[in-house]
Amino acid sequence: MLEFFDHDYIASKDGFIFCVLGYEHPKDAAVAYLKYIESSSGKWGFGKRRFERRLRAYSVPAVLDTINFLRERNSRYVRLLELWGIEMSVVPRNLISQHLRPQNRLAEIMEAQHRDKLEELVVQLVELLSKEAGVEARRFGVTGSVLAGIHNPSFSDIDLTVHGKVAVERVAATLRELLSEEGLLVRRFSGSELRSWCADKAKTHPISERDAKRLYERMWNRGVFRGRMFSVHPIRGEEEVGWRYGDRVYRAKGFAKVVLRVVDDSESSYLPGDYLVDVVEVLEGSPPEDLRTLTTFEGLYGGVFEEGDLVEVFGKVEEVADLRRNEVFYRLVVGSPELAGRDYVKLI
Repeated sequence: MLEFFDHDYIASKDGFIFCVLGYEHPKDAAVAYLKYIESSSGKWGFGKRRFERRLRAYSVPAVLDTINFLRERNSRYVRLLELWGIEMSVVPRNLISQHLRPQNRLAEIMEAQHRDKLEELVVQLVELLSKEAGVEARRFGVTGSVLAGIHNPSFSDIDLTVHGKVAVERVAATLRELLSEEGLLVRRFSGSELRSWCADKAKTHPISERDAKRLYERMWNRGVFRGRMFSVHPIRGEEEVGWRYGDRVYRAKGFAKVVLRVVDDSESSYLPGDYLVDVVEVLEGSPPEDLRTLTTFEGLYGGVFEEGDLVEVFGKVEEVADLRRNEVFYRLVVGSPELAGRDYVKLI
């Protein structure tokens, strides 16, 4: 039984709050990145217990910064994952004080007699998407600061999860329609919101503001609901996770810049997101001819490219040995610690 899912939160005994990354986790720990730390001057939290964001941006360099912070504070939170060939932050089981699950937290909020204004917006958005998409409310969850119970009702965003492939597809189709209508309840970023978002992505990723705008125009899972920014994060159902930690061994095989054609985008909205691709042109490096997959650990590039798209990619070439299926294939990875934020995907 899979215990840790992408976008679960973990509170540690040292006052740290982590966000779980993906679905492959060692038996004695959860792979996760540090999001919040206790701080008397923090803007998040309640009463005397306050938190500040230690993850400065959603980018690989920012994650690497949190790993360095953890190494100095308590090295037990940093581990060389030999099967992955990289060093990553983890939360050992004996340091977990609380495991927070998005669906459980949303159920608590929906059943509560008293909700603050942000929690009320969470419920309203879930009810709207549930009705319009024909997806049961139990398929949704809430992550981010609301999941941790440290949100600030005046400025915190709405971060939802939707669980299971069928539910994800229905919610994605519904949001694409709602966002295209630019209605009063749900709309895309616009004006200064969009300019600020694009400028931020160009600052934290090696892309231009124009590139960022083109990516946002493809996104279905980010917008504004009743004046509050929201995001929706697709989560695999347990039966949809085809492997566990230990089933695959990953080995770096250099770096490459290539032009790829997207063949299949059906698994691209998850984290990590996988696109099946064909190599059109090699610009730098020597990737294997049978490169099969573009895999992104950067949410910015997930779910935005479609079948037939041509993309320019700079990333890490990785050999994947699937021990259970007794096969080896190659993928191009964006969001690797080795490239530390220098990798990218650009729509041609």
